[in-house]
Amino acid sequence: MKYIYGPFVLLLFCLYSCQPEMKDAAALSQIPTEKELVERPVLSPTPMADSISLRLEMKEHSIEIAMKEEELGQKELSAERLAALRAWWEQLPENVQQQIQRKEVELELVTQLSSTDEAKMQPEQTDPQIEQTGEALEEIIGSSPEMTFRVNTTLLNKTAELASTEGSTSIHILKKVSADLKSFDQEVHLTTASIRQANLQTMQQWWMNLPEDIQLKIQQGELRIDLSAVALDRGIESAELLGEKSHQQALLMGDLLQQIVGFYRQDGKNYPLGRIRTQALIEPYQEEMKLDEKVNTLIRIQLRPANELPAGPI
Repeated sequence: MKYIYGPFVLLLFCLYSCQPEMKDAAALSQIPTEKELVERPVLSPTPMADSISLRLEMKEHSIEIAMKEEELGQKELSAERLAALRAWWEQLPENVQQQIQRKEVELELVTQLSSTDEAKMQPEQTDPQIEQTGEALEEIIGSSPEMTFRVNTTLLNKTAELASTEGSTSIHILKKVSADLKSFDQEVHLTTASIRQANLQTMQQWWMNLPEDIQLKIQQGELRIDLSAVALDRGIESAELLGEKSHQQALLMGDLLQQIVGFYRQDGKNYPLGRIRTQALIEPYQEEMKLDEKVNTLIRIQLRPANELPAGPI
């Protein structure tokens, strides 16, 4: 299975208007960043309604240890690898060490392996080193922390310029925090029937500003994106015309957002990652909206649990 992501969606700009842009009024700065979230207290045992549990990496404490080809399949760690593990633990701040020992945070061990030799990818070759790394860490830490293991392998074409098998083992500290799903809501303001560069940039920035764990939950189907195209009724156009306009913009913006979220490739075909639910709505314009008079449609982007029943039509 191959993932295909959508940065190339910027090429679609040539399909849309190149007239002067009006900035989307919705402030992306209001969306909590991953850095802000990771500084929050550890997840409460009883999270609030509409909140989601996130596993966020404390990136400043991550480490990557190179793996030599001859280490594959070995059931003992080299002295060099043991020394690197001890040095990593000793340089951690005392409060982080205590969080690990109290199981307030989780250790994730990830082995990355690339090779032209398929035999090197087999579990009997890849698993012993990561398992021994986990056991060594337990001994160094002096307790059994919360720990998960993951092995990622990439089989390279035999014509690839790779002298030998290359690999590494990374250690990540993951902190569990809670966040309100509504804090990631976003609005895009449309001023014409065409989608403008600023509108597309707003959607891209929204996606890039999401914590990586939320992006993964979307792509893996744990969270659903609800995209609503809301035509604003200012008493000028008929309901029929407004409805058709919002319907077309919902479809178009949904397609563009899917390009950003990405696809996966399997059996020679591309399939969308995650689920984007679109709907077209008409709402009367309210003065308290305080929108520019040129804004005729709002694109509302919201995150919801995938198993939550939608409130409106799909």
